[in-house]
Amino acid sequence: MAQTLSDKAYCGIKKLIKEGKYLPGMPLPEQELSDILGMSRTPIREALQRLQEEMIVDVKPRMGAVVATLDLSQLCNLYEAREAIEGMVARLNCRKTNNVSVYRQLLADYTEVQKLPDEEERRVAFDEINDRFISTLAAGCVNPFLAKLYLSIQEKVHSLHRVSHLIPIFPDIGAMERMKVLEAIADKDEQRAEDLARYRIRCCLKRILDAAMPH
Repeated sequence: MAQTLSDKAYCGIKKLIKEGKYLPGMPLPEQELSDILGMSRTPIREALQRLQEEMIVDVKPRMGAVVATLDLSQLCNLYEAREAIEGMVARLNCRKTNNVSVYRQLLADYTEVQKLPDEEERRVAFDEINDRFISTLAAGCVNPFLAKLYLSIQEKVHSLHRVSHLIPIFPDIGAMERMKVLEAIADKDEQRAEDLARYRIRCCLKRILDAAMPH
């Protein structure tokens, strides 16, 4: 499907924020963005509204759109919701009648990626396999509404990771936590799968908070 101008504006603005052209708290003038991206202000405005829904952009009175700043309270609220959703998704994956080989294969792939000697190659491989972890759990969730919500909150978290200076990225540290979740799902152990998925998200938040507030 071809990208609309609004889609192109969305990707372009997000890229500018990711690259540090616009830092947290800085204004995002529509005309300036229009000039940079070579399009009218209408798709720019639509893209800013979409980014506001993803918490990447805030709209301030008399200032217009600015790059969002994320405080620790908001971050904790987001991860609290993520923990509950991912825990239930993991539980429902255990009820799926599909072959558990999907989860076993993902487990084997995680093991192989951990053996890669080159750090950059390993980072890229972990990014890819972590995306597969998410898509596998979404596909295996027997509740389509919850699966959609799960993917939505994952996209929100990933967007914040890409643009926020508060949130460091740990592409490989959580590998063992993901593997334990996959093992529980493959064993069809609903309670263990939910508990481990919730524990994984709590560990993610703890790593972020430890990095944001070093002792």
